[in-house]
Amino acid sequence: MKDHGHGSSSSRMYIVEARVTTSKPQEHRGVLLGGDWQRLVFGNVETSLWHEAYSKGFYSFDDAMALAHLWLSPTADWRKPFVCAEARLVQVQFTYTYTTEEIGVGLAINMSQAEKDAAFKPREEL
Repeated sequence: MKDHGHGSSSSRMYIVEARVTTSKPQEHRGVLLGGDWQRLVFGNVETSLWHEAYSKGFYSFDDAMALAHLWLSPTADWRKPFVCAEARLVQVQFTYTYTTEEIGVGLAINMSQAEKDAAFKPREEL
């Protein structure tokens, strides 16, 4: 199989942390917070390029800022008391490496055989 490249890269990513400013721990959006900064990891944040980083709680600046503000916003449940919480961003250098391994090659694509052409086979079988 053919190698289509490998390498490494890095990018500035951001972690979102939060804490409460009161002496007693408080719960907000399912997270129990005390006076020490605590990392927040948000589920279901979709992005194709940085999926692996996002799944581990590392976000772009814009996304981290938006998530922090969204997390701090009041909940729709008016019966819950106001939470004295604050959030901050932590900048990190996120470095990753990648390798590629070819799995298969599709047949030449033409409009009359589009469905048949979607079958992938090892290069040696074409």
